[in-house]
Amino acid sequence: MPFQISPAPELVAFDIYTKRDSAPSKDWAYTKSNITPSGVAPLTRPGGVSVASTFTVTVSLNRAQSWVLKAHLNDTKLLDHERLHHMIACCVGLKFYNEVSALVKPKLAALQTELTRAKAEADNLFKAITRKYDADTGSNTIASQQAAWATRIRGWYASKTLTF
Repeated sequence: MPFQISPAPELVAFDIYTKRDSAPSKDWAYTKSNITPSGVAPLTRPGGVSVASTFTVTVSLNRAQSWVLKAHLNDTKLLDHERLHHMIACCVGLKFYNEVSALVKPKLAALQTELTRAKAEADNLFKAITRKYDADTGSNTIASQQAAWATRIRGWYASKTLTF
């Protein structure tokens, strides 16, 4: 049951983003990451039904929807901020993967309901963390908060444990 990331957060670079002359918001850049389950097939086993070994979660950077203002292409602090957005998605995606991989339900319908709930919960958690991250850091304008969040997010990523 694989968990996949594309690209790894440390490989995220503005050269894979869409370059813009102006922004649709007050931001200088935007990172869109997707958390996508696939290969969800039921496996009957003692105690009920679970997902089969074909179950995969892929966290990917959506290049078409990620953008940076041309004037900020060389802003390394902004790039690090955006990398951390993708890293948050990786942490949430792994949490979702681990939760679903451990599921065992008595009936297929209950497993499908739980999968739907878990995906919605992962999407909501990702949104909540990124909103808090941007609010606390002033979208990368409050250096002390950016440093604190960087430590926190990198800790989650390194330990493969999300505590929010």
